Amino acid sequence: MTGRVTGDRYETTLNLLGQGIIDGTFPVGSVLPTEQIQEDQHVSRTVVREATRTLSTLGLVKAQRNVGTTVLPPSDWATTHPMVIRWRSHGPDYLTQHHELLELRLGVEPVAAELSARHTPAETGAKLLVQAERMRQALLAASPEGFFEADSLFHRALLEGSGNAILAKQAGPVAAGLQARFESGQEQLRRLIQDSVDRHVFLAEAVAQGDTLMARRWAEMLIRYTLAEGRPSQ
Repeated sequence: MTGRVTGDRYETTLNLLGQGIIDGTFPVGSVLPTEQIQEDQHVSRTVVREATRTLSTLGLVKAQRNVGTTVLPPSDWATTHPMVIRWRSHGPDYLTQHHELLELRLGVEPVAAELSARHTPAETGAKLLVQAERMRQALLAASPEGFFEADSLFHRALLEGSGNAILAKQAGPVAAGLQARFESGQEQLRRLIQDSVDRHVFLAEAVAQGDTLMARRWAEMLIRYTLAEGRPSQ
């Protein structure tokens, strides 16, 4: 029981600090008020220390002797880590993050689609078609949760089907970005699911048929469409 309570308190403290840094509650260059956090959250020094260690590995803070734990600028953040993606999804620059993650996908998914169609068309194509059908059924059932779960598994299968370990590693950020989009409450983004199922089906069919050119094109078109619809205002 004690271990679980400690774990819960650690997670709560970590999320409080991480979100606070993303939101600007703890500004860049400021020193985290660790003693005040201990008092306000009724947690031990150990819990706060472990939370700040995690934030340090994510590039959000840096511990400095005789100074304290200093908040680092966004240029240092591990912006493709799922925790940072989640915090940013609840922050003021969510649409910017959404755009950035789509640009990342634009650079990797068309290549993954081409490689999947070339090397594992039957295996990957079958997985993609299953998830595309799950997306269709979820849409008919008005189940956003089911839709985004299938969408995440679709893109994971596409990236892993490439046979390229580096491309496959992008499945984590992609899944986190899709989950963030679902949780955001941004109607502008959530309504895009109405038009996306067919594009996923066409991409899945191109991979299954081993059509490398069309697989690449459909992967690119799917992302470019979403980019155009969800572009942040300037």
